[in-house]
Amino acid sequence: MTSTRVPVARLTRETFGGLGTVVPSEPGREPDVVREGLRFWDRAGAMSIPGEVEMGILELSAQPFVFDSMERHVDTPEMFVPLKGVSVMPIGLGSGPDGFPSPDEIRGFLIDPGVSIIINPGVWHWIPYPLSSVATYLIPALVGTPIEDREVRLLDEPLRFSL
Repeated sequence: MTSTRVPVARLTRETFGGLGTVVPSEPGREPDVVREGLRFWDRAGAMSIPGEVEMGILELSAQPFVFDSMERHVDTPEMFVPLKGVSVMPIGLGSGPDGFPSPDEIRGFLIDPGVSIIINPGVWHWIPYPLSSVATYLIPALVGTPIEDREVRLLDEPLRFSL
């Protein structure tokens, strides 16, 4: 059985537009605070989360680049901070009433350590797929989000990344 291929794009503010925020480790502007041995950029990215934030760790091992599900968090954004490894993550927002994407509305994004993403509420995504043997992410989220604000839906057919 052949799978529909999902294109993969480099993660930039332009390619990720409408899906969330790209938070680069080098914001591309002058730092807000400069002192000897220290540079600080304020508001490199922002999430509106009304409540306590928990830190989750997601460790992924290499697997086939095929996925059959997507998930979303309707009420809260979700941040992925890559700590180790390079991955491809499927993300999409459809034009239908609930935003569920068709295969041609899903793209894979290359996520390198040093560039984090904040996925907007309601944007469909699935786990990152490591290009290396292991990838690890820090995931700050509103307490309860992974269980209480999570909708998972099966795709009509499995999709494969076009690397």
